[in-house]
Amino acid sequence: TLMFIAALYTIIKIWKQPKCSPTHEWIKYVYVCIYVCVVEYYSAIKTNKILPFATTWMDLEVL
Repeated sequence: TLMFIAALYTIIKIWKQPKCSPTHEWIKYVYVCIYVCVVEYYSAIKTNKILPFATTWMDLEVL
């Protein structure tokens, strides 16, 4: 068991903990996603085009 404890100690020492992204990076990512969706939506309205996913969504709404 002493060898096992030594091996565990070595693994813990060299093991790198996974890092989570800082909050501001997540906020930036979400902001960019929302911005892209809004721009696509308004550009589709401006050109009077119906997006394929919008018609699919309308068809599912009937169900």
